[in-house]
Amino acid sequence: RLLDTPDIDIICSPRSCRNRQYGGGAIMTPPESITRAGKLYLLENVPHDKLTIHLKRAMMRAAEKIAEKDGAWSLITGESVGQVASQTMQGIYAINAVCNMPVLRPLAGMDKQEIINIGTKIGTYDISIRPYEDCCTIFVAKHPQIKPRLNVIERIERKLTDLDKYLEEAVENAEIIEL
Repeated sequence: RLLDTPDIDIICSPRSCRNRQYGGGAIMTPPESITRAGKLYLLENVPHDKLTIHLKRAMMRAAEKIAEKDGAWSLITGESVGQVASQTMQGIYAINAVCNMPVLRPLAGMDKQEIINIGTKIGTYDISIRPYEDCCTIFVAKHPQIKPRLNVIERIERKLTDLDKYLEEAVENAEIIEL
């Protein structure tokens, strides 16, 4: 049932995300462009303990392509070092390796309480704590790899022969929602 829903995609941005965003624009990609036989391509083709790293690498590839089309000079993420499994220094290194653009992480050195305080101050905290399931929470491994080795991640990705095609289709059909 879950994998058949049109609200799941590789870019971790279901259409219900419209109700969670604050300011700016949001990028949504049509799920059909990156699914195969009704199931998520990465979920089927990478070791489960490395899924989060592969999902984030795919998101960064797509984000960079969209940013380039839009004339942007960098990407900005909300990662904070040490908050969750993929946000270790090794995880960030493995994720960043797919990007040519600078990746800015303004929250990188903040702890969770500092981020909550800022969110409360600017009015985003209540939005951020709404119940919400995306592919990063639904498919998270019980024991995700917290110290991925880039050479292992890249070796796995070399076997993902359809990934570039799915990402190109997703970027080509991305919908920018002005909020």
